[in-house]
Amino acid sequence: MIFSITTLDTLKVLTINQPESFSQYIQNPNTMIAITAVIVSIVGLALSIFFYNKTLKVTITHNEKSLEPILTHLYTMFEEDFSEKFLITNSGLGPAIVKSIKFSYQGIEYNSFTDLYAKFNSIRLTYLLKKKSKVYFIGDEDVWSVNQNVILHELYFSQADENDDWHNILKEVKVLINYTTIYDINKVYEQVLMCK
Repeated sequence: MIFSITTLDTLKVLTINQPESFSQYIQNPNTMIAITAVIVSIVGLALSIFFYNKTLKVTITHNEKSLEPILTHLYTMFEEDFSEKFLITNSGLGPAIVKSIKFSYQGIEYNSFTDLYAKFNSIRLTYLLKKKSKVYFIGDEDVWSVNQNVILHELYFSQADENDDWHNILKEVKVLINYTTIYDINKVYEQVLMCK
């Protein structure tokens, strides 16, 4: 068998460095270098896993925030035709998956705007809905896209004094919208319909 010079030198070093006891083996410079290399590798691996997890959490949080839906509302009254409109807008950068919309008045929750209005004037409500008035009814998991305007209600009154009483009520009505983000984070939008 033919060996190169380097191979013979390596075999020579291995036979020379054969330890006689375990303490000599540990004190051997070659063994110390090998153990140090293993320790450095393990520490490096642990640090890389730690910083990877930290970076992953920051990235997930960033993505959740950057695609978060932000609901805002706009209430408008038009004196010329005695009408009012209540809009919800998704002003965020991600869609809002709406689970439920409820209206709260003096601690009592109503499933729809018509239920709330019917409490005060069911005959008038029938008339309003026959006219061009609109009321939004939610389906199963409605998705409101970015910059989408949703009309929660748009009512037309026949004269100004009819909606004055109604406006006093609206100052105490809260809209409660339960929705989730695309990352399945539950959110609640709670706002008074009309400022006092």
